Amino acid sequence: MLLCIGCSGRTETTTSEPQRPVGSEEPSAADPFEGIGHVGNQVRGIDAIPDYDEEARALHTRVEPLLPDPLPSPRAACVTMLDAARQFYVDTEGESSSSVAALVATHDTDLEACVEQTGSAAAACVAVLMAQREGEFPWVLDQCSRAFPT
Repeated sequence: MLLCIGCSGRTETTTSEPQRPVGSEEPSAADPFEGIGHVGNQVRGIDAIPDYDEEARALHTRVEPLLPDPLPSPRAACVTMLDAARQFYVDTEGESSSSVAALVATHDTDLEACVEQTGSAAAACVAVLMAQREGEFPWVLDQCSRAFPT
C-alpha cells in the first residue's frame, strides 16, 4: 500500500469494485444464500427468528388426529419411527444409500435412546410425518419432539 498525503486517493491500480480473496468465487445473481452470515446484515432482526413455540402448537394440532389411539408403548412407537425413517430413505435414496446404512448401523443405539428420551406421541408423530415425506428424519424428529414433549 502506498501512502500519499494530499493525493486524491485514485491511482491507476485503484478499482471501484472491492477485491475478493484469492480463490473466492463471485456470488451468482440467483444465489439464495448471498449475504447470509454477514455481520450487520440482519435487516429484519428479531422478527426473522421463527416462533418455534407457535410452530410446535400448529404441528401438534395438525398431527394429533393422525396419531394412533391409544398410543403404543414407547418401544413400539420408537420401532415404528425408526422403520418409517428407514423406509423414507429407501424410497428417496435407494436401499444402498449411506443414509439407510447409517440407520441400520445405529438402529439398536437409536432405539434405546428413543425409548429413554422420546415420548410415544413424538415418536408416532415422526412415523406419521416420515410416511408423508414431510422432511429429513433429524428435522422431523426435532419438530415432533417440540410438538409432543415428554
